[in-house]
Parts: sequence; structure tokens; C-alpha cells
Amino acid sequence: MGSREPVRCFLLCKWWSTLATFEGVYRSSQAQNLGGQLATADTLAHIKGELKKLELFFTQHEMPLCRKAAAFALFQLDKPRIDVSSVVSAIHSFMEAVIQQFEMTHLVRISEEKSTYLDRTDLFGGKVTAAFPLPVLDEIREVGNCLALDLNNGGSIPPHARC
Repeated sequence: MGSREPVRCFLLCKWWSTLATFEGVYRSSQAQNLGGQLATADTLAHIKGELKKLELFFTQHEMPLCRKAAAFALFQLDKPRIDVSSVVSAIHSFMEAVIQQFEMTHLVRISEEKSTYLDRTDLFGGKVTAAFPLPVLDEIREVGNCLALDLNNGGSIPPHARC
């Protein structure tokens, strides 16, 4: 995480903005009764490219509902001779699914210095990591997560791991 987190947020916002722009352009085309016209190959390729990036992003960040929504939108956009209204529908459905996922997701901001504690089992060095079985390493990881999230009170740290 750390310094890469703002980059991830920026990329997600950029892709979201791109898709929202496409949706807006295509919606205005529909309003002008152009909804039945075929989507241009260049624009369609650009939208698919952005959706593929988002699909990868959601895969890497373990957001399966968003990944599936991106994959389904790509499937819809792969139909031959797709018209403007179908493109709008695919993008809109994708964006709705992403919004639903984010409504069910709790996001937190972790300072750069504390991000070094996040999801680490090697907080005490390689020798300690090698000396303990997996269940203990899982607890070390949880303690590190608590510290990263400023949950370092007695209730958040298991009794045997307290200093």
C-alpha cells in the first residue's frame, strides 16, 4: 500500500471519469434520437480498453462483484453491430454494480508510516517468522493490522500478543 495507494485511487477515478464521460456522450446521442445508430469501432475499442483495465484493477483488489460487472459489460460490448443505446445500457449497468459494491465496502485511509504494518507476518524479522506456525503468524498479521488502523488498545490485541 503506502505511496501506491494514491496512484490506485487516481487510476480508479480516472477510469470512472472516462466511462462516465462516454455514458454522457452516448446518452446525449440517445436524446438526439441517435440511439439506434451503430457505435463507432474506435470509441467502442476505447471503452473496452478502459473496462479491461478496471477488470484487472478489481481482480487485483479482490472486488469480485465489480470484476464480474466489468467482464459482463465487456461481453455485452463484444456483440456484433452494437448500437449506441446498447453501449449506454452496458456502461450504466456496470457503473450501477460498482456503486453497489462500494456501498457494501468499508474503506479506510492509512498513513504512509503505518502502512508498513498492514498485512505483514514478518513484523519481527525472518527468524521469528520461521519459528512460528501459521496460526501464530496470522495473529501477528492481525496485530499489525490493528496497529496500522490505530486500533492499538488492549481490546484489539490478543491477550498473548500484548506487550
